[in-house]
Amino acid sequence: MTASTSPEVRLPGRIVKKAIDSLTPYARNARTHSEEQVRELAASIKEFGWTTPVLITGAGEIIAGHGRVLAAQKLGLPKVPCIVADHLSEAQRRAYVLADNQLALNAGWDQDLLAEELRALQAEDFDLELTGFDDRELAEMLMPDLDGGEDGKPAKAKAPAAPPPPAIPVTAVGDIWQLGRHRVMCGDSTSEAQMQRLLDGNVPDLICTDPPYCSGGGSGNRQVERLSRHTGSAKADRQRHIVHPWLYPPARRCLRQLRRAVSLRLHRLAHVGASV
Repeated sequence: MTASTSPEVRLPGRIVKKAIDSLTPYARNARTHSEEQVRELAASIKEFGWTTPVLITGAGEIIAGHGRVLAAQKLGLPKVPCIVADHLSEAQRRAYVLADNQLALNAGWDQDLLAEELRALQAEDFDLELTGFDDRELAEMLMPDLDGGEDGKPAKAKAPAAPPPPAIPVTAVGDIWQLGRHRVMCGDSTSEAQMQRLLDGNVPDLICTDPPYCSGGGSGNRQVERLSRHTGSAKADRQRHIVHPWLYPPARRCLRQLRRAVSLRLHRLAHVGASV
């Protein structure tokens, strides 16, 4: 019998510190790094330290780590940790420049575990921006499931309860706030009298009064018809045909994103209030 042999894998040599000025970016590097991403990398290095050395050739040409070098320059670091990969052929170096970026993109996420980890970090008041996810992604993952579980899965945590109303509210029903060119009314969108006051003679292009997603096709259209009768405007009369089904999906998406963003903000405010 012959003993089984495992493939030989070359382990990295020792880590050396190289002056940034001595490193040369790979001229054909297809990976791009925006100013925002470089800022994120710099913030990550400040928070976690330097955890991944830059991979370079013996001549100092960067193979992997272009973004980290840019972040180091932004931070004013004179030297960076490097590993010299002088065992790679020219073809291997060119291929690894691509593989180092693409292989990480081929991985996936366990969405449930990811959301649990983010919520745990949020509970510890950790800056979630350092994880690399943007506000939209965080809002989607941290959004509580207000409608209960789906597909047999347990429901997520409920949204924080709204604070009790003040004894003497600042705004009462019928009040209209002028916000630049916008008018916001505390009232009932199904009340013709209140809508007339809010519009103040203006004819709207579109009215959505079927909360939350304007998808029922009922009250919103009836509201437009009532306004048409009151204003006598041909433009308003045509508006009853504006709310087509193709508007519903984008409207739902916009409102869903707004709902998630508001929920994320409420979570942050509730956590800040609890830690004060």
